[in-house]
Amino acid sequence: RVVRSAAEGPGSTSFVSVEASSTLSALFAASPDAIVMTDAKGVIRDVNEAFLVMTDAAQLRDVKGRSLSEFFVRGAVDLKLMMEAAVKSGRMSHYSAQVSSVVGNRTAVDISVAQVRQRARDTGFGFIIRDVTPMAGTEPDAPAGVMSEDGMKNVMDLEGTASEKEVVSHPS
Repeated sequence: RVVRSAAEGPGSTSFVSVEASSTLSALFAASPDAIVMTDAKGVIRDVNEAFLVMTDAAQLRDVKGRSLSEFFVRGAVDLKLMMEAAVKSGRMSHYSAQVSSVVGNRTAVDISVAQVRQRARDTGFGFIIRDVTPMAGTEPDAPAGVMSEDGMKNVMDLEGTASEKEVVSHPS
């Protein structure tokens, strides 16, 4: 038996086996990296336990229905840049940002995002958010939050899509 893949691209008729679907569900639950599924506007639909831990949220209902931008230090600017890049090319990787928890703790992260299609009509995004905070005793002089070359290229490609007011109102 096969089921329609939740990670279909536009116009794709991709299918995965029931076993693969079960494996992906187990990966979602067990991943040490935060995984967030949003709708097309960036509103959170589902998250894994790692995201709840990263944001100091107690349970899914504490974050579901909120914009993912509420958890980025630069807010809507970060979310807009990532979603526009994903729409343009289907995916984006190595976007450096900071996540702010519900109690104000900041975490340096590396984010990959893919545009996904669910139920063949409802487009949204999948985010994988990896904590890149240097651990005690490892490279204390490494700059946190430095954008990769690919990330910088994506930002430069999208330059001018965020208003100056948005950029100024969301300092890093």
